[in-house]
Amino acid sequence: MSAYARLAARLRGGDKPLRILSASGQLGLGIPQRAFEAGIDRAPHAIAADMGSVDPGPAYLGSGRMAAPSAMARRDLALVLEGARKLDVPLLIGSAGTAGGAPHLAMVEGLLREVAAELGLSFRLATIAADVPHALVRTADKQARLASIGQINADIDNSAAIVGQMGQRPFASALSQGADVILAGRACDTAPFAVVPVLLGYPKGPAVHMAKILECTSLCCVPGGRDAMLATLEGDGFILESMNPARAATPLSVAAHALYEQADPVRVFEPEGHVDLSGATYDAVDDRRVRCKGAVWHDAAIPSVKIEGARLLGHRVALLAGVADPGFIAQSDDILARLQDAVADLIPPVHDAPWQLSFRRYGIDGVLDWPTPPDAAPREIFILGECIAADAETARMVAATARQQLLHWGFEGRVCTGGNLAFPVTPPELDAGLGLCLFALPHHETGQLGGPGCAFSCHAARYLKGCPMSQPSEDYVKEFNADRITEPARSALIIVDMQYATGHRTGALAQRMAAEGNTITDWRFDRIDALVIPNTQRLIKAMRVVGGKVIYVTIGAALSDCSDAPVHMRAFFQSVGNYEGQRAHQIINELAPEPGDPIVRKTSIGAFASTGLDHLLRSLDREHLFLTGVSTNMCVETTAREAADRGYAVTLVEDACATTHKELHEGTMRNFARFFGKVRSTEDVIDLLS
Repeated sequence: MSAYARLAARLRGGDKPLRILSASGQLGLGIPQRAFEAGIDRAPHAIAADMGSVDPGPAYLGSGRMAAPSAMARRDLALVLEGARKLDVPLLIGSAGTAGGAPHLAMVEGLLREVAAELGLSFRLATIAADVPHALVRTADKQARLASIGQINADIDNSAAIVGQMGQRPFASALSQGADVILAGRACDTAPFAVVPVLLGYPKGPAVHMAKILECTSLCCVPGGRDAMLATLEGDGFILESMNPARAATPLSVAAHALYEQADPVRVFEPEGHVDLSGATYDAVDDRRVRCKGAVWHDAAIPSVKIEGARLLGHRVALLAGVADPGFIAQSDDILARLQDAVADLIPPVHDAPWQLSFRRYGIDGVLDWPTPPDAAPREIFILGECIAADAETARMVAATARQQLLHWGFEGRVCTGGNLAFPVTPPELDAGLGLCLFALPHHETGQLGGPGCAFSCHAARYLKGCPMSQPSEDYVKEFNADRITEPARSALIIVDMQYATGHRTGALAQRMAAEGNTITDWRFDRIDALVIPNTQRLIKAMRVVGGKVIYVTIGAALSDCSDAPVHMRAFFQSVGNYEGQRAHQIINELAPEPGDPIVRKTSIGAFASTGLDHLLRSLDREHLFLTGVSTNMCVETTAREAADRGYAVTLVEDACATTHKELHEGTMRNFARFFGKVRSTEDVIDLLS
C-alpha cells in the first residue's frame, strides 16, 4: 500500500485537520534545514515543493540545463526525500530542474536515484513528463485552440523545447497508481500542494487558495523568507504558520501575497478552473499565524493548459563596461546609436552570418525603458552590451570590435583621450551561452487534461535498496588515467545501437518480454525513458553547438536470413527482426539523425571490428569520443575499449547508457574508469564541452 493510500484510509472526507508542509518554492537553491526539520517534527501528512519557473528566462528551457547547482539540488532532494520517507507521507515536486522539460526531469531523477541509493530507501516513484510534441501544438494552432499571451512570436517549428504547465490531474493520476514520490515536469505552482487535499475530499477553493500562498514558503511572512511553511486545512479554511519562529504570518502579509504574480486581484486561474477570492477573509490566530477562509472554486467550462516554448536566436556574448565621464554619459544615447553603424561598417551583417548588437545603460535605462530621462545625470553608469550572432565566433568578434570602438570613441567635449571605459573584468567580453526567446500560449483543451490530447505521460518505477556505485579508495592505476584535454570541435558523440530492436519500450525486445510476462528488462527500459533518451538529446544539442560531430552506430544484419552476421549473433537478430528494412533496425524517432550525420552499420558487438569507424574518425580529425546508448556492458563497452586501444580519449556518459541489469551497468562503469577512460555525467560533459 502506498503512502497516499494509507493516508486516504485515515483522512478521506475532509473532516479532520490535514497538514501540508511546503519545503521550498525554489528547491535546489537551498532549504533552510532548521525550519524544515521543525516542520517534520509537526508530522505533516504530505510534503510538497516547487522547483521551477519561467521567471529566470528561456535559457534553461531551451538549453536543457537547470538553474540550481547540481550539488545544492542533490542536498535539497536528500532533505525532502528522507523527511517524507521517515514519516511515510507523499512527496510531490513540480517543475523539476527549473524549466520542467525532459532533460530537466531526467537530471533531477538521476539525482534522486543517487540520493535514494545512498540513503538505502525503497519507494514507488512516478515521473510525469510535461513535454508537448510540436505536431500537437501545430494542430491546436490550426484549429484555433491557441491564444498568444502578449505580443509574442510563437515560432512553433523552430522551438528547441515546448512544455505544458500541468495542473492537478496528472498528480492525482500518479497518486492513484500508487506513487509515494512524484517528480513532475513543468507544472502549475499550486498543483503539488493542492492535489492531496482535493483528492481526500477537502474543499477545492480553500485548498487551491492555500497552495497559492504556500508554494512560496515563508515569503508571505514578516519578514519574508524561504523557510518551510506549514498549512493546516480544516473545515472551509486553513491556518498558515512559518516554521521559522522569527517570521510571522499576518493578515496583511498573507492577503498581499495572494496577489503575488496575479493579473486579477480576486481570481486565480488554473488549468481546471479558477478560485474566487472576492469573499476571502484573513484573521490573526495569534501573533504568528493566520486563518484564511472564504475562497470558492469554479470549474472551467473548457480546461486549458499554458504552453511554453523556447527557440534559439543564436550565440550570445556580453560586454561589461562602466563609465564615469559626464560628457560621455550625457551623450551616451547618441554614441551608442552611432556605434552600431560603426561596427556594421567593419563587420557587415550578411545572410549567412547575421548579428544583433544592443545596449542597456544601468543608471539611465538598464532596468526599465523610462519615458523621460532622469532629472539629474548619474555620476556613473554601467553599460551592458549584448551581441547575438549565428555562431559564437561572430558574436565574440562583434563584441570585441564594439568594445574597442567605444573605448576610444570621440565625442564633443572629450577631455581624456586615454579611454572612455572602465572594465570590471578582463576580458570584458563574456560568453553568455545561447540566446533564446520564450513564448507562452494558453492551449484550450477540448479533451481531458492528461488524456490523448495533451502529452502529460506518467511513468512509475520502484527503487530497491542498494548502495551507490563506488570506486576503491586507493587504486594504483589512478595515476595513469589522467584527463586528456582536447578542443571541443575535435570531439564526437557516438550513439550506440539506439534502435527499436532493443533500445525502445515499443520495440521488439520489449514486446517479446511483455508477451511472456517477463519483467527482467524493466530496469533497462525505465532507464532508457528517464535518462538515456533525454540526456542523449541534450548531448546532441551541446555537441552541435561546439562544432563536434554526432555519429550513429547501429547493429544488425543486412540480409533477411542474418547470414552476414557473426554466428553467435544470428539467432538473436532473427528473434527481434533486426535486419535492414525492418522497424527493429531503425534508429528511434526521439534520436533521429539529421541530414549529414554519419550512420555506421555494424554486425559485431564492437563498432571497430566490422566497420570503417576508425577511418571515419581520423578523416574527421576527431580525438575525444563520448559514448552513449545500449547495451552498457556489451556494445557500448566493447566499442569504448576498442577506441581506447586505438588511441582515442574516451568518455562513457554514465547517465546516457543502459542495459538489462543494474549491476552490469555499474560494473562496466567501475571497470572502464580504472584504466580505459573517463566516466562522466551528462551535466559534466556539457560543462566540459562549453
